[in-house]
Amino acid sequence: MKNIKIFAFLAIFLLSAAVSSAWATADFSGDGTEESPYKITSVEDLNTLAERVNAGNDFKGKYFKLANDIEFTHTTKWENAATSSENNFTAIGFRDWVDDIQYMFNGVFDGDGKTIRGIRINNSDSYQGLFGLLGAGAKVEKLRLADIVVIGYDFAGSVVGKNSGVISDCIVDSVFIKGYVGLGGLAGFNEGGTLSGNLAIRVTISGDCGYGAIVGVISSGSLSNNFYTACTLNGVANATNVGIADEDSFYHNQQVSYDVTSNNGAVSAFTQSPSTKVYPLQLRKSRFTRTMTRTPITSLAKPASLPLQTKTTSLKILRV
Repeated sequence: MKNIKIFAFLAIFLLSAAVSSAWATADFSGDGTEESPYKITSVEDLNTLAERVNAGNDFKGKYFKLANDIEFTHTTKWENAATSSENNFTAIGFRDWVDDIQYMFNGVFDGDGKTIRGIRINNSDSYQGLFGLLGAGAKVEKLRLADIVVIGYDFAGSVVGKNSGVISDCIVDSVFIKGYVGLGGLAGFNEGGTLSGNLAIRVTISGDCGYGAIVGVISSGSLSNNFYTACTLNGVANATNVGIADEDSFYHNQQVSYDVTSNNGAVSAFTQSPSTKVYPLQLRKSRFTRTMTRTPITSLAKPASLPLQTKTTSLKILRV
């Protein structure tokens, strides 16, 4: 009898795993491999991805590709969303505070240069964005986000609330982020994750502390070649020296922000080091040209001031 129960349990477990796998495969076209990734073609596909991840499927080792531009129906303009209650999307991944479980995406999401527009998130919980949480195995690349509103409690960003994976070659434009602490143009909180070659344009952030144009708060991880421009942080338009927030001040409920100048980790597009020859993909392949001033700066963790020497060059910025 005992052996029968064991075999029955194993049979149910294996059947459940098989059904779960078949369920995920049936949801999207493609095989989920690098050669034949799952195709994301609609708002419904994004909603389905959120449902599956929030039910416990992290899609580790699976590949997704955005097959076309996607636009969410919405009524609120992003620049007038401070008091908006509009909500049309649930983040991909969340934290269950009752059971203390983090449901996160661990796959690869290739934006393929396509744009997702019009997301409106209004949630009283933490970890808000297109992705709520990105695990250590996750990668989001070549994604464009435009006309985005994310209103949450703590840790909110247009791409992700909490990042432990890789975010690279992404552009976010016309974004409004609101919450209390840990708010970033791309990621609200970075814990062991990597951000490289990203650009934030016209990001507006409203919060108490721990906010930055690129990332809100970083406990660990790495940043390189991330740029921001025309951003407004807590009422300060065209803000500079606001790439990230100081982690220590965040824990003391105070706001101290600065640029990460080492490797152009998180800097204003007006002040990146002229010695850096490799600019983000979006700065090299863009449609809008503007003349900017680049200021040579040293690789200080928290530069108190910028040298007076300047050099003017022509950089290209994408308007999405």
